[in-house]
Amino acid sequence: MDRFVSHYRLLECLGTGGAGEVFKAEDVRLGRIVALKLLDRPTDGMLEEARAAASVNHPNVATVYDVGEYDGRPYIALEYVDGETLASRLSRGTLDIAEALDIAILAARALEAAHGAGLVHGDVTASNIALAADGSVKVLDFGLSRRVHTVAGAAGTPGYVAPEQLGSAPVDGRADLFSLGVVLYEMLAGARPFGRESWRRELLESEPPPLSRYRDDAPLELERIVRRALERDRDTRYGTAGEFAA
Repeated sequence: MDRFVSHYRLLECLGTGGAGEVFKAEDVRLGRIVALKLLDRPTDGMLEEARAAASVNHPNVATVYDVGEYDGRPYIALEYVDGETLASRLSRGTLDIAEALDIAILAARALEAAHGAGLVHGDVTASNIALAADGSVKVLDFGLSRRVHTVAGAAGTPGYVAPEQLGSAPVDGRADLFSLGVVLYEMLAGARPFGRESWRRELLESEPPPLSRYRDDAPLELERIVRRALERDRDTRYGTAGEFAA
């Protein structure tokens, strides 16, 4: 028997995580395929934030179609991207410098659009960047983004979060730029700049290994760009996503 969540027919499970499950689903009302994120519990302000995210119209942002609740569980319907995540691609090895830069620039443009709408993504990771079969790049999960200066606490994925996300003070879009710096480093080095087990200590106390440790074709200017994105002090990072992209 088909399983439904509201008017969405679940086709296959795309993944599970701490927040819930993601399904490939069919919107039977409109006859289109979506990615349906079924959350385990409500998130404060989810409806308001999802509406704000739905207002972001950019070719590198996976569109938010719908938000609601079914059988006591909230859900978000998002644009389905036919392809693979960057995390999946990286499981097969590092990227050429030109390809890594293209992906980082397009992701930065997506963040620029979101930040311009007053939103902080809060969880920019290789798993939240999709590489579509048509060659386009999409940043996922804007349906769980937050208003600028309202994100606080240890939100985000270990190994990707900015230092300020470990505290209780509100953060802004510069936290997303730190996370994108981690992603760029990972695309080039094949490893994150902060270890998976001791990432918190390394994040707060250590400098990441230079890219030259992993590849000898990394120009010094690229090393400088990555290091600036990964500055612990957000005031010395890139100030905007547009500046990072440039």
